[in-house]
Amino acid sequence: MRPQIIDLEASLAEEWLSPELMSALRSENLRSDLNEKRGIVVQQIKAQIVGYLRSGSFNSRRLADIVNYIRLNESDFWERHKSDIAKLYAPPNFRNDKKASGYFF
Repeated sequence: MRPQIIDLEASLAEEWLSPELMSALRSENLRSDLNEKRGIVVQQIKAQIVGYLRSGSFNSRRLADIVNYIRLNESDFWERHKSDIAKLYAPPNFRNDKKASGYFF
């Protein structure tokens, strides 16, 4: 079962959290060195893995909630905010440029 759990953690890291953050959380969890906010995320990750083992799928709504929690607490999850995966979940920035808008008036 351990190889399956490792694979599930890797999937969550690559698609939702970031390998950098997952690695840090795993290390801190093994050392029992998690702060409160990081501990909450670890518990939610564990719940996702148990849920997957029971049902064969992750709960995407709860994963989105985890990502939003991480985004709202940037200073506690700096590893993810500096990762490539964070760019996938960053809202687009729109710019209002009248010269490039194609308006005639």
